[in-house]
Amino acid sequence: MTLHRLINFGLAAAIAACLSMAYLLDAPSEIEAMVATARAVTDAEEQAARDLRRDLAAARLCRELHGEASYQWSAAGEVVCVPRRGKRVAAL
Repeated sequence: MTLHRLINFGLAAAIAACLSMAYLLDAPSEIEAMVATARAVTDAEEQAARDLRRDLAAARLCRELHGEASYQWSAAGEVVCVPRRGKRVAAL
């Protein structure tokens, strides 16, 4: 083989190697996927904590206003207190 053919063969092998590894550039890396998953879990935990605090505040408000009472959320997102006797009262 001549030097020219060896150089062509080496360049062809290098280009083939680069093209065969191009799929690695398309998808997100495993680290990015783990970070995104961890962020989603953290966001879900924070949302659950916010919902719990909101529910506890609504229960405390209904207890303070009506004594022994439960609560429900209306379609508009407002708390509705349900006293033990069953008459629904919209909270402030």
